[in-house]
Amino acid sequence: MTYWLERDQQGGFPHEFHKAMAEGGWLGITMPEEYGGAGLGVTEAAIMMHTVASFGGGFTAASTLHINLFGPHAIVVHGTPGAEEALARAPDQG
Repeated sequence: MTYWLERDQQGGFPHEFHKAMAEGGWLGITMPEEYGGAGLGVTEAAIMMHTVASFGGGFTAASTLHINLFGPHAIVVHGTPGAEEALARAPDQG
């Protein structure tokens, strides 16, 4: 809780938290396994986001991660093979 209280008071992006989540592989849970992700869906990502938000970070923690999880998902589901390959090369894992 202290970490999030400090983030709220000081402002700024929680880089340490984002980096830890990326290093743990959490930012890739909705990506297909062939692109280095876990191959899970939006429901599993939402459960993870709920858990993160429930432990002191609230919306600040959740919003730090959401674009990495849900933004690329549209490309995974509806993108062309070329778009998927470009997404796989993007630095979305941290």
